[in-house]
Formats: sequence, C-alpha cells, structure tokens
Amino acid sequence: MTLRLELVGRFEQHLADAVESLLTHSLRVPDNTEGYALFREGSILATLSTNPRAEWATQTYGIGGQPADTLRHVVEFFNRRGVPARMRIVPGAFTPELADVLSELGLRHVGFHTLLWAPLPLTVESHPPIDIREVSTQAEMDAHIDIQLGAYGVSPEFIDRLRPLRRMWLESPDRRLYLAYVDGCPAAQAILHWRDKIAYLESAGTLPAYRRRGLQRALIRRRIADATNLGCRVVIGGADFENESRTNQMACGLTVAYLAAVWAQRPSTMLSLA
Repeated sequence: MTLRLELVGRFEQHLADAVESLLTHSLRVPDNTEGYALFREGSILATLSTNPRAEWATQTYGIGGQPADTLRHVVEFFNRRGVPARMRIVPGAFTPELADVLSELGLRHVGFHTLLWAPLPLTVESHPPIDIREVSTQAEMDAHIDIQLGAYGVSPEFIDRLRPLRRMWLESPDRRLYLAYVDGCPAAQAILHWRDKIAYLESAGTLPAYRRRGLQRALIRRRIADATNLGCRVVIGGADFENESRTNQMACGLTVAYLAAVWAQRPSTMLSLA
C-alpha cells in the first residue's frame, strides 16, 4: 500500500499521544526524579526528561509549517531546563526554510528514526510457543521494569529510583504490558499501546542472557494478534535506523513507512536565557 501523508500525520500524533500518556501517568508521582515536562503550542508537542539517557522521553512532534517564533519557544522549553532540544522532521514537513530556522537555533541533523507499519489483520507465521503473560500484578510490573531498564545496562540502584514513576504505567487503560518467560523466569518485556484503531508496538527489551532466542519476535506476534482482537486496523512500530528491532518487526510482517529525520542541539549551542 502507498502511504499517504495524512497517515504520516496520524502516526506521528499517535507516537506523541503515547509518550504524553506515559509522562502524564508518571507525573502523578510527587517526586519527579526524571524531570519530566510537557509543552504544547498549536500542533507541536515537546516532551523532555532531565536524565540524558532518557531519549525516548525527550523529543518534539508535529514540527512543520510553524513560524520561527514558535520553534524558538520549543527550544526555550528545553534549554530553560538545561536539556538540548530534539525534534523529529517527517516527510512532507521538511523545507529549506525550516532547516535555516533550526540551524539558527543551534540544531543540526544527527540521525534517522524508522517508522514501520502494516494494515491489520496481518498473517503471522506460527512458531514454537513461548510463555508470554500479560502483566497484571505489582510484582509482575516490577519484573517488567527491571527488564525494561536492565536490558540497557541501567544499574539496580537507578532502577529503584525510577520504579515509582514507571509503576504508574500499569494503570494506563489503553496499554497492555507483557512478559516473556524462559524456564519460569521473566526474560523479556514489551508494551502495546492502542487508540483510534491504531496499535503501537511501544517498547521492547530482553535481558542479555536471554537474547537470540526469538523472544522479541514472539512478543511482536502476540501484540499483533491482540491488536487485531481489539479491532485495530493498523499496527505501527518504531526503531532506530538499521537496528535489530527493525529487523524483528519486518520479520513479523511490518514494512518501512518512512524515516523521521532527527535534529538536535549540541550542549554548546543551547540558547542563553535570562
């Protein structure tokens, strides 16, 4: 199928809504240890964390067609909190004039993010069964958090610091959280977020000792099946350019929809604000 620009806008809105939902739940915890913050102006949503490792929470969506003053307001939102600005530029939004404004504000093109998609229902080949369970208890949620952060080398001490913020995600009514087990032990995690007939493969991670066992592909297949049963018409997923997550999603039937160009500031180019 040919992807229309209208769908690009809907997919970007879904990504923005998903991040906003997570941060809104976490901000219900009085001690905002991650420094989460949200900014809206017109079609733009910007989100941030003061933790430099939390790139998933530090991004701007909906850039395109705005005046230079609006883009400056976005950059000021980041820089007032000591965070370099980051923005996604999608097909149909990029213009030479936009590039000039972003450059003047200290941003530069630093990479790409891949957005994948597939219409539902999607035929998925059967594979040997893997024990996958939906998270429903606090103990399972803690195991989910341990894997989600531990898969990226986050220390146990730092995980415990973040745990109260992420426990709130279990209360999200438009999410399902999953654990994959090996020999009865939680080994991999994933999240499904859905809204307006669009399902999003939101998060995934596997502990290093359990990689290369097909756990993530099994979690993708499970989420596709659940999304279909929920009445979703489309499934989307994101991945850094040329990484294993993209390979796994494509192996389960998704195809590349578009690449979002990522623009970001160096710390040395942040605005000096009174």
